[in-house]
Amino acid sequence: MATNTKNKGQETKNKILRTARGLFYEKGYQATSCSAISEAAGTNLGLINYYFEGKSEIGMLIYTDIRAAFDKMTEGFEPELTGVSQFLFSCAVELYLCLYCEPFGRFYYELTSEPAFREKVEMIIITALMKYTQRTVSQEQALLSCLSIMAIKPALVNYARQNPGQIEPDVMLRYYVEQQISVLGLPPQYGSSTIDTLKKYYLNLADCFTPVMTPLLQF
Repeated sequence: MATNTKNKGQETKNKILRTARGLFYEKGYQATSCSAISEAAGTNLGLINYYFEGKSEIGMLIYTDIRAAFDKMTEGFEPELTGVSQFLFSCAVELYLCLYCEPFGRFYYELTSEPAFREKVEMIIITALMKYTQRTVSQEQALLSCLSIMAIKPALVNYARQNPGQIEPDVMLRYYVEQQISVLGLPPQYGSSTIDTLKKYYLNLADCFTPVMTPLLQF
């Protein structure tokens, strides 16, 4: 009996996540309320508060799942891409999707206003800086570098959304990667390598943020 109840609870939780994912894709994160998610999922509003700590947790779970899906695909296509190279590529993929996939760009930018998002990303970047930097840095310097890197991507995404076509996405991508490399004190070839690897694939997010990563034919 307990197992059936647990399974039913997981099914309800998954249904809420699937529904929210679709609504965030179609209408945006900010425009979607917990009430709208509950109604579309055919569940009681109280269940959302029971299973999740509000809309921000739902958004973070969906965001994390999208990132993890691309990292897993990258593992399969580029198994030799490890360490800092994998980190740089993963970050570049996210910006690429923000610039080329409007629903994800909107979802990402709107999610950046959530404290939970900033805390998670800050931890990821600080960990990467301390692990991969080729320079001796104090914890304070690492934090300041983290804050500057964190600010770049949302600013680029917002500018691209507000001023479509004014700056080519590829220019933004290269700039972002170069800034990361500069902070990490890595050789410039890391930037070229990241961009070259990115150009080998067709990347997109289909309906409900379904990840698509397909190798392009190399001539």
